[in-house]
Amino acid sequence: MAGTHHSPSCDGLSTSDVKGIVDQLSTVPDGSIAITGGEPLLRRDIVEIARYSAERIKTIISTNATLVTEELARGLGALPVIFQVSLDGASARVHDAVRGAGAFEKALAGIRLLQAHGAGAKVEVCRTLVGQPDDDFDALLEFGERLGLGGIRFLFLARLGRAEDNFD
Repeated sequence: MAGTHHSPSCDGLSTSDVKGIVDQLSTVPDGSIAITGGEPLLRRDIVEIARYSAERIKTIISTNATLVTEELARGLGALPVIFQVSLDGASARVHDAVRGAGAFEKALAGIRLLQAHGAGAKVEVCRTLVGQPDDDFDALLEFGERLGLGGIRFLFLARLGRAEDNFD
């Protein structure tokens, strides 16, 4: 995928290793697989993996959506995949306070690209509860309705990775 940013070290498991795991999990009745990270869109083979997985088992991609390009959205958007996008507020003021300056606009652009390429209501938002203002809950629900999101999930912060060092 030309024009996207990838690091060879972020791929971890090989494509065939991931496909082998998908094959094993696809035997579980009513099972599903969540492709997460870090950031799974950093993988060079994410479209191939998502397609392979979606053909065999319910597939969810958990992403911040900031790396979604036109090319990536064309490859992923029409797949029968649920996209869970990390969005910690209904505005740049709230989201960027958690994720960094400019993250809200990049995530919103990624959501819109996925929807424009067939994802539609298969895009959901996951908000990690980390002390955002109370009035943002209603704003996020209205925001999700305006965008035609498939749902909004609220998650508690897990004390892992950077969160363990920054947990107050």
